[in-house]
Amino acid sequence: MHDRMGYMLCWGSFVWLPFMYTLQGKYLVQYPVQLTPTEFMAILGLGLCGYLIFRSCNNQKDYFRQTQGKKPIWGRPPKYITAEVRVCTLTTRRRNTQKKLNVFLLLYTLCSISRSKVKSIDRCFLLADGGA
Repeated sequence: MHDRMGYMLCWGSFVWLPFMYTLQGKYLVQYPVQLTPTEFMAILGLGLCGYLIFRSCNNQKDYFRQTQGKKPIWGRPPKYITAEVRVCTLTTRRRNTQKKLNVFLLLYTLCSISRSKVKSIDRCFLLADGGA
């Protein structure tokens, strides 16, 4: 089944994105975080690095489509998959790197949230025992 009308794109734009963006803001309002300048720069750098990888992948995909797969990418002929709906999917290294980076960021986010939760629970026990 192939969705040519963009139902998933519309659903994601109207439901998924607003939910995800407000979820992070709600968490930060409930559990404020004071970042050091080093932590801030590290987070900013990681975000910019992810954006650059994303743009690089899209540029590579656009170049592939403009040249119809006939020009080399990274000095080699591009590898691609031809689907039944006559859409070619690029399978070179940058696209695979982006997929692996998304998994890494998911794991990083889960670890950060769980670390924050453990610190909050420890603080609750400290306050319950009469500590400051």
